[in-house]
Amino acid sequence: MSVVLDFAALPPEVNSARMYAGAGAGPLMAAATAW
Repeated sequence: MSVVLDFAALPPEVNSARMYAGAGAGPLMAAATAW
């Protein structure tokens, strides 16, 4: 359920980075920082 909310709340660039890197907090923060 939270994944759906995340996909709705985050920009597509972050979502694609998360799908590529995995669901960990590290990749998520890296994607958010890069964006």
